[in-house]
Amino acid sequence: MKTEKFTDQKMKLFNRYFVSIIIMALFFDVCTRSLMGVFALHVDSLGGTATMAGLMTTLFTILAAVFRTVGGRFSDSHGRKMTILIGAAGIATTTILLSLTVNLYIILIIRAAQGLFFAVGSAGFSIAVSDVIPENRMSEGLGYFGMSSTLATAFGPMFALFIFGMYGFNSVAYVSAALCLTSLTITFFTCNYEKNPKYMKIGQTMKTDPAEPGDESDAPVAPAEPAAPAAPAVPAGQKKQEKTSVIDFIVEKKALPSGISVFFCTMAGGSAMGFLALYAQRLEFGNAGLFFLLQSGAAFLARIFSGRLSDKRGPLFSIIPGAFAGMLGYSILVLAGHSGIHFLFYLAGPLCGLGTGMIIPTLTATSIRNVPIQRRGAAMGTFYTMIEISLAVGAILWGTLIDHVSFYAVYLIAACCSLISGLLASCFFNNKKLRGNDNEQQRI
Repeated sequence: MKTEKFTDQKMKLFNRYFVSIIIMALFFDVCTRSLMGVFALHVDSLGGTATMAGLMTTLFTILAAVFRTVGGRFSDSHGRKMTILIGAAGIATTTILLSLTVNLYIILIIRAAQGLFFAVGSAGFSIAVSDVIPENRMSEGLGYFGMSSTLATAFGPMFALFIFGMYGFNSVAYVSAALCLTSLTITFFTCNYEKNPKYMKIGQTMKTDPAEPGDESDAPVAPAEPAAPAAPAVPAGQKKQEKTSVIDFIVEKKALPSGISVFFCTMAGGSAMGFLALYAQRLEFGNAGLFFLLQSGAAFLARIFSGRLSDKRGPLFSIIPGAFAGMLGYSILVLAGHSGIHFLFYLAGPLCGLGTGMIIPTLTATSIRNVPIQRRGAAMGTFYTMIEISLAVGAILWGTLIDHVSFYAVYLIAACCSLISGLLASCFFNNKKLRGNDNEQQRI
């Protein structure tokens, strides 16, 4: 059977579907990140408390975590395009609704609904991009895809704060909704790869829809092998295959090792994203903007080379150095606090960025490795649910430690979390075995 070999050799990484999905995801992420950047200010301007703003964020995160797996399964059964369209349309609609009310309880409900649509849309994007990446360049391709989220995180809040200061929240909502509608429009007209046999992988049911005109899909595809003989009937009195439980239907067990490893990596990263600005203020280091700039820049660069390294040498060649860099970065933050040296504080930024930039794309690729394409949505949903849960648990844990212990305890534990992520990956994954599986797939 030569279909897979043809697919990997002939399909380019930067094909038109791959590029269009990255652009769609970028608009979608800028919309959601922009709202996150100004939402607390909007609640405050309406007379709400910090607790109310925190509750809205918590509900958003919880629903995003719950519906990640649902979005993944929906994409498996109804298609990636439909999943993205529902998510983008839902975010655009709820964003407009936010501008039409000043009632905090209605805003709370709308914000919770946004968590649901965010989960569905982001699940659709991440699964769709994995479908159009050659199997032997999966880590590299997902690293490039992750840059859209990195750019959105770096520029979305800054962009939103500027508009909020000049024109108010309603203008932010209108611009964000327009960005989301742009993502929806691009998706509707360009995300048609599911009809193209060129992007069918082994295990995916071949569709009879003709390829789009102008595509390179007219290249010959090897004929399917004769069907295997039918399996013998189950003898009387013997049980048929057991029914799949709801949990097994939604959760992909093969993605759990990657999800458990990324849980600790994301928890460590949340300590910096959520509380580092306050830490810098307590140390009288001034604005922590340079730290985040260096962190984002390092993560951006890491996504470029770590994916290629992982695809060629195996995931541990990217995960282990990333875990060490993260551990070193969070440890230096503690040292910077004790010594009062500004240089150490900012040196920790790129090290923390290298940690997340090298680990997360690689673990994303391992989460769908050897998973049938009809279960890829469930695998991605399982993986990203672990990320959402980690962020929610981390926010509570770090805030409690800051109030009752110290910032030093936060970043020491964050260093340990980074180390644990690397150790778990070393236990779960074997470079030689995984590379062997890839080679077998290419020979099929």
